[in-house]
Amino acid sequence: MRILHYIFKLIIIIILFVGVILALITYREYIKIKPDIENGCIEKSVEKLREKKHYTKLEDVDKKYIEALIAAEDHRFYDHGPVDIKAIFRAVKTNIKNKSVIEGGSSITQQLAKNLLLNQK
Repeated sequence: MRILHYIFKLIIIIILFVGVILALITYREYIKIKPDIENGCIEKSVEKLREKKHYTKLEDVDKKYIEALIAAEDHRFYDHGPVDIKAIFRAVKTNIKNKSVIEGGSSITQQLAKNLLLNQK
């Protein structure tokens, strides 16, 4: 019984450690883009997208297309909100198990934010 208690404590410590690391990485990235956010970078990026020749308003997109996109990209999109904690932990577990980054846990919302705010580097 003591071994199970020890293993449980170890798992909790590992989860907390990984959480702190992820929080620090996220905060570091936020600090990098904070000036852009304060200067209206998001609005500028959205305006650039809207000015493109092939820009389509959401209400003009076929609902079946949107449903197919959500089914393929993030079937639990309506259940977890903008951040999918379950997917993040699954990805962390998989990446630790394989000792390399082979899976991500981002939701559609996180992907959109990344593409609007960050460059490909």
